[in-house]
Parts: sequence; C-alpha cells; structure tokens
Amino acid sequence: GGVELGDATGDLVLDYALEAAPASATGSITLSVTVLDRSGTPVLLEGDRITISDTAGDVTTGSVTFPLRTESVPGLSLGLDGPLRLVSLDVAFPAVQDVPFSDDPLPPAEYELELGPARVGDRPVELDGDWRVGGAVLGDALTAPSNELAEADGRMQLTVGSGSTIRASAAYTLTLDTGTFGDGQGAEIPVFVTPGLLDATALGVGDRLVARLHGATADFRIEGVTPVVPFAVREPVAIFADWETVSVDRFDRIRRFETPDAWAFSTDEATASDVERVLAGPPYGAAAFVERRQEARTISREPVTVGLSGSLALALAASLVVASIGLVLTAVVGGRERRPAFAVLRAMGTRASELRRWLVLETVPLVGFSAVAGLVSGIALARLALPSLGVSRDGTSAIPPPRLVIPWGTLGIVVAIAVAAGMALPVVTARLLRRHRTADELRIGDTT
Repeated sequence: GGVELGDATGDLVLDYALEAAPASATGSITLSVTVLDRSGTPVLLEGDRITISDTAGDVTTGSVTFPLRTESVPGLSLGLDGPLRLVSLDVAFPAVQDVPFSDDPLPPAEYELELGPARVGDRPVELDGDWRVGGAVLGDALTAPSNELAEADGRMQLTVGSGSTIRASAAYTLTLDTGTFGDGQGAEIPVFVTPGLLDATALGVGDRLVARLHGATADFRIEGVTPVVPFAVREPVAIFADWETVSVDRFDRIRRFETPDAWAFSTDEATASDVERVLAGPPYGAAAFVERRQEARTISREPVTVGLSGSLALALAASLVVASIGLVLTAVVGGRERRPAFAVLRAMGTRASELRRWLVLETVPLVGFSAVAGLVSGIALARLALPSLGVSRDGTSAIPPPRLVIPWGTLGIVVAIAVAAGMALPVVTARLLRRHRTADELRIGDTT
C-alpha cells in the first residue's frame, strides 16, 4: 500500500494552504513523512516548518520540502533508492498552554490545513489513497483536541482543534496513514551471534529465539556466528542484527523508529575526507567521524605505544646479547673446569665422538627448554601489553581492538638458531679440549 513516489529524481515537495485562528497558540506547524525505499526500509524525513500567521483569517500558502537526496561521494551511496512509497505523514500543531481549573480558560487554536498536490522533482504525485488518522497525541490535555480528515482532488484537508494542555510549547500530533504497512505483526529478524552465546546456551545456527529489543518483543533467527565486529562490543554474548531490518520490525510493531548512534562502513582512503565532509553537514550532522586507517597510524605514533614497543625491542636485543654471552662463558668456563674429568675418561678409552655426544645430550635439552620458556613468557608479556598498544592519548580504545599476531615462522627460525647454537657448543668445547694433551692434564691432577 501507500502512495507511489517513484524514483528519487528530486526532493519531495508538498504544497499547502493554511488558515489558522491561533488564539494564544503561536509558533509553527511541523511535518514529517515516512517513506519506504526499494528494500522496504522505513525512512523518516523531516520537512520545513510552516509559520502560523498572527492574523486570524489569513490564508498562508507555500510548500514543504522533504530531502530525498544529498551530495554524492564516489564510492559511497547517499540518499534513498527507489521506487519509494509514502506510507505515513505526521503533522504537529501548536497547542494552547493553560492552567488547570482556570476561571477564564483560553480558547483552543483552530487550524484548517490543506495538503497537496505533491511532486518529486518535476514529476507530479497524486496523494489519492485510503488516508486515515492512525494516531493523535496531546500530552496532559486540559481540553480535548479534535480532528477531521477529508480527501478531494488529490488533496488532504485537515480541520483541527488543538485543545489545551499544561505543558509549555506542547503540540497536538496527528499521524496520517495509508496502506497496510504497520499493522503490528512484525517479522522474524535474521541475526548473527557471538560464539559465547552458543557456548552458554543450547542454541545453534538455524534456531529461533524471542527477546526484548528496546522495550518491544521481537523474534530472531540465528543465521550465523561472527567473532569480530567493528564496534566496541566487549561482551562475550551478543546478538547482531541488520539495522534496517530492526527498523522495519520496530516501525511495524509499535510505529517507532530505531535510531542508531554509530555507523560502520567501508570506503576508499582517497575519498575518506569527502565522506567526512558530507556526513558532517545536513541532513546527517555526524558528531564524530573516525577513519580507521588514520586512527591506526595515529595510535602507532602515540607516546605510550612507541615507548612500550621500544622497550620490548630493547628487551629483545638485550636478551640476545645476554644469551650469547652466556653460551660463550658456558663453553669456555665449563670446558676449562671439566678438563681433568674428560682426561680421565679419555685415559679409560672413551672416544672423542662419545664425549661430544654426551655434551650434546647435556646442552641441547637445556637450550630447548630455555627457548620454549622464553617463547611462553614473551607471548604472555605481549598479551599483557596488547591493551596498552590499542589506546589513544585520550584513553579511548581502538575499534576493533588489536589482535595478537604470533609470527610462528619467525619464531621457528629463532628456535632453530638456538638449537643449532646449542649443538655447536659441544663441538666448540671438544675443540678446546683437543688443545691439551691427556697426559699433561693427568699429571696436573696428580700435582694438585
């Protein structure tokens, strides 16, 4: 149902004629429309305000513009995809503010508003349809408002008595509907979930569940599992739904819009500045724009990140130097202290190859255990330091949070070098022992 608007070749323009007896209600009338785009997503569009004349009996004419498109940026689609359908129109009339139990109550404001014809760009649009008053709201009313809706020649004619209320700057809001969208039935929402949800429950992909979403019950169907999302979601159990689908379901059930507070999208780095400029202006008015590639470069240059990375690099270099010195001292000092024992073994018939084998069996397990212990402690230290590497100078965390990438290939090379050094150590020790004759070492032992 609804009024077919066609493709968004231009803005939606709605002509009006207003005759008002404002009494003590002054200000302006606001209009907004709800349209469905090609995918069936409801979109709320705010129009220009209609200024109320202070002179009773004056007829004010003009037009209200609802923007359907804005400036386009290469690589990013802005605006609405047609064909479009108009399904709802909200009109807010200023109400009279009064005091309870007044001896001289103020008269209500009366309005006669004619809407139509309408056009999209230069293309005329007929407003003919089964229009009806779907809702009327006036908070804290003292006197009841009234409304009457009629249609003629593609125009809508509203006769409204605003009523009075104790609220300041209150409005009597009418919702005009056409078609059958928004009958309150809702639909099943496909969602993705984190692995923690499946681990904590007996649910699986393809199962259905019922939950409350922003105060309204909704039906969900699990379509898949996603471990990574572009938002700051730290909870192990989370459900992710497409915003457009949630918006359709929410509007269909309770006639309200789901308003997001953050968007995530991909675009080329070359067009990021143009995207930021457009989203900062009307009708978007984005409060903040974060380009993740630039954010990653900024965080990598932060003093905390540079200092911590430099400290880890210095620790790595120092550990290599200390390990090298330790190996050399082990070879020199150990060989010198054990020369008499090796001389006795040689005198008893032990071959040099057997001595080297014993030294290998002593050294390689020690080097291997040291390498494994170093890897485990290094990975643990990296995990502890990782959160600090993903924090900017204002204390905000990077989104998505940084992941620890372990270069197993590089670590394998380091371990191989360590094992090779451990195997070379017995060879060096054996060469040092060959420089001394066995008989000399035995005589030295007898002397001592």
